[in-house]
Order: sequence, then C-alpha cells, then structure tokens
Amino acid sequence: MTTDLLPTHAALSELPSLSIGLAADLRIDTGDFRVWTTRTGLADGEPFERTVYVEAYDFFREQPGVSGWFDLGHYDGDEPPHGLPGMTRHALRGEL
Repeated sequence: MTTDLLPTHAALSELPSLSIGLAADLRIDTGDFRVWTTRTGLADGEPFERTVYVEAYDFFREQPGVSGWFDLGHYDGDEPPHGLPGMTRHALRGEL
C-alpha cells in the first residue's frame, strides 16, 4: 500500500535548509512550490507544534500581471494530510 501523504516535519527537517527565515527554514523549492518548516511552536502562536507552510509561485493567482509567492496553506507536520487544495505530494517532486 502506498501513501500519498505530504512529508512530515521530521522528514523535512532532515533536508538541508535552502534558506533560513525569521522563524522557519526553507526545505523544498521546486520553482512552483516552496515548503517551510517552522522553528517555533504552539507557545509562539503557531497552529501546530510542528507546522509546515507551503507557498506557491503565481500558480493559482487570478490577478493578471501580479506574480510572486503566496501562501497556499499549512498543515500539522506530525499528521500530514494527503494534499492541500491545488497541490499533492507529487507536485513537490515537480510532477503534476
């Protein structure tokens, strides 16, 4: 049986940091999607103890002439979902 869950916070944390933000580390950048792992938790106001944030680059934006990264969503890195609206785990590998 194969699973199509998004990666856990623990699995993402094993990847090198491509960039370090104020409170999160960039772990995946496919050019269309970026995945960040937070270094903060519930006590800091995060929705989950190990939150994973996903951004998309102008992929679903409906405003002509506007481009850039926007928040696609976030999930509990301890219990990842099968996907976020408009994205699956396959998208993180550059597959549609």
